[in-house]
Amino acid sequence: EGGALLVGNHNGGLVPADSFMTGVALFDSQPKGRAMYALAHDFLFDDPVLRRWATRLGILRAGHTSARRALDAGHMVLVYPGSDYDAFRPYSDRNRVVLAGRKGFLKLALRAGVPIVPIVAKGSHQQFIILTRGERIGRAIGIRRLARTDVMPIMLALPWGLTSGFLPYIPWPARVTIAFGEPIRFPHLGPESADDPAALEACYREVETRMQAMLDRLVREDEARELAKKRS
Repeated sequence: EGGALLVGNHNGGLVPADSFMTGVALFDSQPKGRAMYALAHDFLFDDPVLRRWATRLGILRAGHTSARRALDAGHMVLVYPGSDYDAFRPYSDRNRVVLAGRKGFLKLALRAGVPIVPIVAKGSHQQFIILTRGERIGRAIGIRRLARTDVMPIMLALPWGLTSGFLPYIPWPARVTIAFGEPIRFPHLGPESADDPAALEACYREVETRMQAMLDRLVREDEARELAKKRS
């Protein structure tokens, strides 16, 4: 009960199936009236059709003002700090949590006085293959000015084959597992700590380390499952 900031690793590029699965899991497990809102990139709100559907699904334009309103009302807010940098990480890093050094989510949690609930998904980053984030390509074409991102990913995916990561795709079959961790609280820190770089760095390391340990456990469980299947 009460407000909580849900912090996840971002997977799947433009087809974040694990985000919807997370929403369904929370809808099924939480009492009526306790809503989950998700923060999303500006591009969802630039198109009137996408904006209308995003609003109906409880998606908010990423920003502290809208998130704080939801948290203060006792709701849950889902955020992916790694954003595009995490969602388009190369296939070789599929089992790595990449929060990209971004600490805005910690400032939000500290100022709102809410716990952070780590959520880690494994599998949906195997439904396509990101070859590169394409940061050099992005800089060359000025992608930051065009789309408020620093990446121009290149991927292998159905039905296109070799294509841009900014195109929707048909996911390859993959087992997707989502783990919800114990809430992380910082009782020794108050709202003023949101302006303390040292405190933010310590909190960041704790959250990232906890999430990576959760993902490592999911990887080991999958490996053990596959080994048992081969033996049988």
